[in-house]
Amino acid sequence: MPIGKKPGAIVDNSGGITMIQECTYAGALTGTTYLLIGYLEDGTGWSDKTPRNKKIDETGGVVKSTLGDREVMIEGSFMQSDKDLLDLLGDSCRDKYYSVYRYEGIVNEYHQEVFFGVCQIVPQIELKAGAKSIPFQIEVLKNSIAITIEIADLPSHAQTGADVDIAAGAYYKVVETAVT
Repeated sequence: MPIGKKPGAIVDNSGGITMIQECTYAGALTGTTYLLIGYLEDGTGWSDKTPRNKKIDETGGVVKSTLGDREVMIEGSFMQSDKDLLDLLGDSCRDKYYSVYRYEGIVNEYHQEVFFGVCQIVPQIELKAGAKSIPFQIEVLKNSIAITIEIADLPSHAQTGADVDIAAGAYYKVVETAVT
């Protein structure tokens, strides 16, 4: 699909669905099913950032620029603070790996989904008086081998009707399926 001006690709909100399933470090699913992790506040999303390392000479000019370490994160805040969520964020997620699914909604007449192969939830709880929103971070790890999520193992909300392959050395796979 060529890059160009696409008014249908301008989306105000995501699809509102983020699901996790426990997996191994190699990405093999070990849980029984993907679990919906709850309501998320507006502004929750994911990022794929690579900083630039600049070498500057004595005159202030950039003489060399290289890419730094790539960091892929899913970050935001939960709108709820029930016991199950607190247990997950406090203790249950420690030293475990998760496959993460995000439904981004309808973008340019396609259901847009992102499959993250191997992730770790950063254990943290921060509750304050008033609104009980809990910040969270999920660090996405680079796959050591290719990961295939078979049709039978896809999350219940998945719109794609095919296996999802995340290449070795990749962090995620974006899948678009035409709205029917």
